Amino acid sequence: MADYLVTVPDSTVVVLVDGKISHKNPLLNSLSIKAKVKPFPLLDREKLIQWINNRVAGRGGSISTSAAQLLERFVGGNLWIMANEIDKLVLFAGGQQVEADDVRQVVSYVQEGSVFNLVDAILEFRGGTAEKLAEQLLQKGASPAYLLVMLTRQVRFVVCVRELKNQRRTEAEIMGRLAMTSSFALRRTQEQASRYSMARLKEVYHQLLETDLAIKTGRYNAELALNILIAELCQGAKAPVT
Repeated sequence: MADYLVTVPDSTVVVLVDGKISHKNPLLNSLSIKAKVKPFPLLDREKLIQWINNRVAGRGGSISTSAAQLLERFVGGNLWIMANEIDKLVLFAGGQQVEADDVRQVVSYVQEGSVFNLVDAILEFRGGTAEKLAEQLLQKGASPAYLLVMLTRQVRFVVCVRELKNQRRTEAEIMGRLAMTSSFALRRTQEQASRYSMARLKEVYHQLLETDLAIKTGRYNAELALNILIAELCQGAKAPVT
């Protein structure tokens, strides 16, 4: 590979994507002789919160400590996405300090976090909690059809992450394969993949697909289908992690 890259014309830009690279990597060592190598590591939590504060200030706004921490937790280290979310928050605040409630209202990843909790409740047979979380999301404006789509998507991600981890794929490869942009989403999905059996995950996934089909064919309306689905999925005993 290194020998080939030497022959690439100057008009060509070559992008190599990988996870954590060792300084002993032979390709990296070979390229370091012929090119300038500049690492761009992800910011740690403290530096990311500092970056958030600086970005908000640069946009003429201010942000509370709790809001900055919430933003860091849900968006993670992707600075392109973080910058877009901050721009939206500053506009939304209209000259006022950005507060945690603003983050909860504006940032889509916060609602996604609630979907993670709903998936957890369903997979753990906690019917009362699942119904309460679903009702809260509906009251915040999420439609039943949207929740079904998000539930199906998340359970599919959990199944895929479990399979990819078994194949010893790196986090960067997993995020690329699933088109994930949030490190928070990947962390939560990995946690769920490690806690639940594949049998339980497949059971839930198939029932979600059947419910989606029932709605699209007109057998049930979306809200009734969601209520029936949660009740059915939360019956029975816990499946062991295997």
